[in-house]
Amino acid sequence: MEFTDKSKSNSYSYDLSKHPPKLRRYSKRWRVARLKWNQNSVHQANLSTERQYKDILIKIKKCYIPEGTLYFEKDYRNDNSENAFSMHRFYTNNFSIELDCDFLYYYIVLYDFDNCPYEQELQQLIDAYFIELKTERCHHKPSLNAYFDVIRNYQSQEYFFYHRAEAK
Repeated sequence: MEFTDKSKSNSYSYDLSKHPPKLRRYSKRWRVARLKWNQNSVHQANLSTERQYKDILIKIKKCYIPEGTLYFEKDYRNDNSENAFSMHRFYTNNFSIELDCDFLYYYIVLYDFDNCPYEQELQQLIDAYFIELKTERCHHKPSLNAYFDVIRNYQSQEYFFYHRAEAK
């Protein structure tokens, strides 16, 4: 395909087949947030959300994921292959929890349940950990179990693990 500018006396043409436009990857939002809001309340709230997310994930794995359960876990902070908002993902076939950085540079925790035997306990845990922080229940369509199957087919096997009980 060729474009010609006829509005000026000097005509030029640009052949897109020889010079295709480059795809642009956007910077990870959490990196921009750290640079932009390093010394204010947004930064402090984000640090708190990230710390609490890590703490709750450890507790969930330790107390609520049965031994032998297959789960997906991936740290997206340095991986820009999918989107600029993702920071961390944890999925089982009946529970998910995610850490994202939204358009306003705030960290947000997203979670979902699908016939989870520990839904009430996990909901109470999430509510207790993230009292004043941004959380949102996101419903995976058609179901979290179906979404987990898509992840199993799409993602690399290096991010899938079977839960093992910790030695006491």
